[in-house]
Amino acid sequence: MRKLWSTALITVLSSMALAGCLPSQPAATKAPEAEQSGEESPGAAESEKEEAAGEAASGKELVIKVGASSGPTQPAGMAGQKIADLVNERLKGQVKIEYYPGEQLGNETAMLENMQVDLQQGMFNSFDTYANIAKDLNIMSMAFAFESKEHLYNYLESDLAKPAFDTLEKNGIHVVAYKFQKNPRAIFGKKPLTDAASLKGVKFRIPNIPIWEKNFSTLGAVPTITSWAEYPLAMMQGVVDAGECSYESINALKLHQSAPYISLVDYAYPLECFTLNMQTWNKLSDEQKRVIEECAAEVEVWFSDYVREQWEEDKKVIESEGGSFVEFDKQSFIDAMAPLAPELEADGYWETKDLYNKVQALK
Repeated sequence: MRKLWSTALITVLSSMALAGCLPSQPAATKAPEAEQSGEESPGAAESEKEEAAGEAASGKELVIKVGASSGPTQPAGMAGQKIADLVNERLKGQVKIEYYPGEQLGNETAMLENMQVDLQQGMFNSFDTYANIAKDLNIMSMAFAFESKEHLYNYLESDLAKPAFDTLEKNGIHVVAYKFQKNPRAIFGKKPLTDAASLKGVKFRIPNIPIWEKNFSTLGAVPTITSWAEYPLAMMQGVVDAGECSYESINALKLHQSAPYISLVDYAYPLECFTLNMQTWNKLSDEQKRVIEECAAEVEVWFSDYVREQWEEDKKVIESEGGSFVEFDKQSFIDAMAPLAPELEADGYWETKDLYNKVQALK
């Protein structure tokens, strides 16, 4: 009898093990070669695509948290809300954007980190922020590298910019739209700044960004780091005697009251952009992607028109409060800046060889 019970028990336990009912120790098998080298195995990418397609088709609403540094009443903050409203209306029940302006999710650096670990899925922010990831985008911040917004778009839409966008995607960032066109950047001072020579020795306000220091030291000024919050007071007290910003900030900060001579030299063409992390982008169906891109494109037009219209009103206020717009020799600024390009390239500000000259060929 005991032998029969032993035989029966062995049979039952064997069946359970084959069925996966008994706990098992992890097998000491060798990992696939692709995983050991840190590369994605051929089937992994396909598996992720299938998983994403499954989520898109499941009917479950996808929630996308989007942050912005601009406040809800500023043009960029308003643009982000408009995108959210349009997407939520047109993809109701499929995709829902929760929008958090005014640095509710952190500053741009913190939000970028959030996106890369999927704590948030999107951001509305300054496009040149991504130069920290894709170095070639630093060319956007070199003074007088572009002669117009069309010239800038020629670059961003060309094969020359493709490595930068590819680098962003490899780092988990998909650019949905980037043509949220702010006003160009102007310079202004307590004396007329009519050419590059007029900047020599002038205490010039800059943020704590190395390429900006290089820009204005190359033009002969004395770069002086001052925070944005302290900018108006620093100008008033003589800590700095000149500075720069995009047009709309002149009246917003009342900078013309201390530095009334304004030169609309358009030394750079700042853009805002709307991005999603790749994890979220890959979860969307092709139709959902198309709708989101269309919504963003509509808001691009609204944003650029709104900013231009507001500037026309701001100009009247500036002039009524004693500000004046001076004539200037733009070519003198361009000529003075050109020698900086090889220095920036040598210092590693961008990766594409001879990028500055290649950009100039796109005019």
